[in-house]
Amino acid sequence: MRIVCIGAGRIVKWFCEDLAFSKYRDKIKLYGIYNRTKQKAEIYQENYQFEIVYEDLTAVIADKNNYDLVYVGTSDETHYQIAKLLLSAQIPVFCEKPLALSYHEAQELYQIAQDQQVLLFDGIKTGFSPAYQAMKADIQAGLIGKVQYLRASHAKISTSGQIPNPQSNDQNFAGLHLAGGVYALFIGLDILGPIKTTMHLNNSYPNHPAISTSVLTNRHQNNGISTIIASDSLTSDLSAEILGTKGYIKLGGNLAKYNQDYRKDSCHMAYTYQVYDTNGNILKNVDLPLTTKGEGLFLEIDHLYELWINKQLASPIVPPTISLAIIEILAKTNNTNDYEVVAIKGGKSE
Repeated sequence: MRIVCIGAGRIVKWFCEDLAFSKYRDKIKLYGIYNRTKQKAEIYQENYQFEIVYEDLTAVIADKNNYDLVYVGTSDETHYQIAKLLLSAQIPVFCEKPLALSYHEAQELYQIAQDQQVLLFDGIKTGFSPAYQAMKADIQAGLIGKVQYLRASHAKISTSGQIPNPQSNDQNFAGLHLAGGVYALFIGLDILGPIKTTMHLNNSYPNHPAISTSVLTNRHQNNGISTIIASDSLTSDLSAEILGTKGYIKLGGNLAKYNQDYRKDSCHMAYTYQVYDTNGNILKNVDLPLTTKGEGLFLEIDHLYELWINKQLASPIVPPTISLAIIEILAKTNNTNDYEVVAIKGGKSE
């Protein structure tokens, strides 16, 4: 599989370096790269042995017969336009989250992918963690009974060690909500299923209207409840708790052991989980560490290769239904209106 990368920042660096940890590394080649600043792309070409540096997106599209897929690792606000151009040209796309900053834009991308019969993969990494997959199997086996409540958190400062300081006139700054809020919300949707209504309490940055801290309380269609906490400016142990009728699970949060920036035991790329009964007795303690340059990106690369080789057009781990639901919920709650209860209807008229 021959891959073209768009972008030359931290995420694309992780992609290139994590390829070394993929079980399919001998079957995948970094073919081409494009970045608006060509000099940066040329540095990546030298460091990671890309065959070609493109002058522009037009050149990327014109060369589509020489590669199999494009990885989009640019800034959030550019994803929609870039992915739309590629998909419209029948080019398979692995796009970093978020696919778009609005539900209807994301829906349009999936529709184009369906019409063109090409793969569109939304890069939400949470479900690829071996610990998460093992935990989900335990839940499905009934180890904690029926799940009725969960809490999941993503505190970006705890992940990276950095606090954003946006300028008041930065119109491209999306903030935490439409980016970092994705991971914890994935857990709620994946474990409890579709959300019926959501209430939100959000705070914005002192000098910018973008959301810095968000608390969503969701009623799921199966009557379960979830609380999703995300913040750019506050910290937490990055864990999730899943409460069932026979016990509970704590996913991630072992920062005493895993506390390196971008390689922490976060619930959005967990290394550990513990299972407890209703009396608080531990039933199971699982520790599945990863060797990764960037939050387990090689696991997504493995999955991507399997989708490509099997000619699948959608991921069963991050299906379009969950991808679209996340963007709809985050777009509808991207404000500081404390009195709003939002109905989640999958883009249908309300």
